[in-house]
Amino acid sequence: MAAAPTTPRPDRGEARPATSFVAPGVWVVAALAAVGGALSGAEPTGWVVSDVAWTAGFALVVALAAARARRWTWLVLAGVAATAAQGPALVAVSLVALAVAFAAAALDRRTRPYQPLIGAFVGALAVQALLRLHDIEPTGATALIAAAATVPVLVSGLRRSSPRARNAWGWGIAAFVVVALVAGAGLAVAGFSAQPDLSAGINQARNGFDAAREGEGAVAARRFTRAAASFGTAHDTLTAPWALPARLVPVLGQQAAAVQIMSDEGATLASSAAAAATDADIDELRFTDGAIDLELVASFEQPLRDAEAALEDAADAVERVQSPWLVAPLADRVAKFDDEVDGALPDAQIAIQGVELAPALLGGEGERHYFLAFLTPSENRSLGGFMGSFGELTAVDGDLELTRSGSIEDVELPARANGATLTGPEEFLARYSQFRTAEYMGDAGISPDMPTVGQVL
Repeated sequence: MAAAPTTPRPDRGEARPATSFVAPGVWVVAALAAVGGALSGAEPTGWVVSDVAWTAGFALVVALAAARARRWTWLVLAGVAATAAQGPALVAVSLVALAVAFAAAALDRRTRPYQPLIGAFVGALAVQALLRLHDIEPTGATALIAAAATVPVLVSGLRRSSPRARNAWGWGIAAFVVVALVAGAGLAVAGFSAQPDLSAGINQARNGFDAAREGEGAVAARRFTRAAASFGTAHDTLTAPWALPARLVPVLGQQAAAVQIMSDEGATLASSAAAAATDADIDELRFTDGAIDLELVASFEQPLRDAEAALEDAADAVERVQSPWLVAPLADRVAKFDDEVDGALPDAQIAIQGVELAPALLGGEGERHYFLAFLTPSENRSLGGFMGSFGELTAVDGDLELTRSGSIEDVELPARANGATLTGPEEFLARYSQFRTAEYMGDAGISPDMPTVGQVL
């Protein structure tokens, strides 16, 4: 009896080419996810080298874990990412990941051979949105959101990995915990040791700024010099070998960066302030026989500009180390340092303006004349009193001389006799012309605005 014809069974080896690209494709997608993670700008440690390594590694691990994880975890990952994503582009990326996850779940049998590649794709897209979360209150909310989205994928992927892979991950996690504990202990020891020097540096710098505002240049220079030494010693302690590993650990890295950068900036700032207080010592600025040395005044500009640059660098450093992850005591110290810098920077800028303008104001660029109004509170006026006397001050190359003075009537009487008219800002004329200020110049101070009164006089 002839055998019935049978349909030849397909060779199992013939199906392999259709899915042979899946495994290498997973690694390609994971590598692209790592590149995107490295470019995310997330700062888990506050040190750019470590931040790039952590963000790239996190994105790589999520993509690889998603390649092995169960499909329901893809929905959690992509769903949380789509809900929390910030910005149209990241929302769109997250929605694509969510749509792919839904399609894979709906077309289970058809997509099963490609599940690893699909999972890696979903994980790679979703993690980009999670790494770019920012400005969400309270502190730590972004980390909690990322954890809620990725933990199911990571756990599922780990459970479905080979025993060897699970053991490797276990040892890796244990090693990280040990490194974090050792790094934390090293930073704690360094911070405790540097505390006295940091406190001394802050107090000495504050006292130096106070002395500078009082015009005590020599005292300010000594205090700033001591502050620079204290900050320098603290920085050496905080950058000791046992304190440096903390820069590699998330969250702990921000604390290490703050104390190391701020101590260094404190030393630089105090040194610049000491140099400015020494080279631009106001104590040396004296009138001798009615004259002031304009060359000495001009020599103050560069030291003051150096101090301004140091203050601006310190302000930039404060901005760099600011982080919601800073612990309260350290955050308070950073805030106080910021306040000191913010208070000193305007003083330096005003001093520079004064040095720039002084030569011209004091006759260094040609003879200058100034009208002096002597006010007496015996008759009340808005500016401070009745102007009963006047003077004329002449400045030539820093030499100041009172070339004329007398009663205000010496000006008023000739003005009346010659029919002088009053000129000035329209608002002043409209409001105060009724008081006949042109005839009675002693009443010019009736306006409380000094620039306006100056134009009228």
